[in-house]
Amino acid sequence: MCAYGTHTLTPSRPTAASVRLPLYLRGRERTAVDAEGPALTVRRTGRAIARYPIARLARIIAGPNVHWTGRALRLCMEYEIPIVLMDAEDSPIGYIQPALVHRSGMDGLLRQWVDRPEWPEQMKNWMRAQRMSILKNWRAAQAQAGKPVPDDDFEELARRHVQRAEMEQYLQVPKTYRAALAAFAGQKLQEAGICARYWGHGGDVLDLRAALLELLELALSLEFSGLGHASQVDEAARLRILHVFSQSLTQTVYHILGSLHQHVRGLLEEWR
Repeated sequence: MCAYGTHTLTPSRPTAASVRLPLYLRGRERTAVDAEGPALTVRRTGRAIARYPIARLARIIAGPNVHWTGRALRLCMEYEIPIVLMDAEDSPIGYIQPALVHRSGMDGLLRQWVDRPEWPEQMKNWMRAQRMSILKNWRAAQAQAGKPVPDDDFEELARRHVQRAEMEQYLQVPKTYRAALAAFAGQKLQEAGICARYWGHGGDVLDLRAALLELLELALSLEFSGLGHASQVDEAARLRILHVFSQSLTQTVYHILGSLHQHVRGLLEEWR
């Protein structure tokens, strides 16, 4: 199953050069991925060969029954296409991330920041503030859409979600979405010229991909809150739902990374 498989686009159909879509390879049957020129070829048992131009792919989510050739992996890395590997339960278990070739100014700031012993606690505080910011932005959007959230309900949401220890049990994001969001987070970090992980003072690890994934799961869970059981439908419908919210999630990523940039820069300026 892939973004093409949801009928938003079919293999090799002409489209605008700027359109790049995720590729979902569930691997329910034996699936082999190879490279032929500037495209990936996908062979599934009992099905015709599918060809996906690499320049039209944004990220790839692959199940446990997908077999890769070295040249297919190399082509993905050359075009900076992140890959998320799923287990049999549709949960992400690993990542193949391109080497970061074009580092941004934020990358340098983050490297300085994680050399400071205070950064883990500062990161926790920033994450708490980001969860509250996501809640407030969602509430404002609901009010603008004519669906105001009562104060009592909002306070309960804040109690559940801002306190990290209690948050996971309330999220409504299915595992399939988690893998898709993990790939989305990896792609956005790559585009921003930021590493997925930074090793800092005392060996502590700043896992930006995990932090971004956590915040995106919260944002998507809030979006699902008005859909009832719509988030539990079949896989193709899930992908269509995710596609509907993709623009909103992109804006959320821009806001999160911009906020982190300002936060880290401000802290470094205080120390100088």
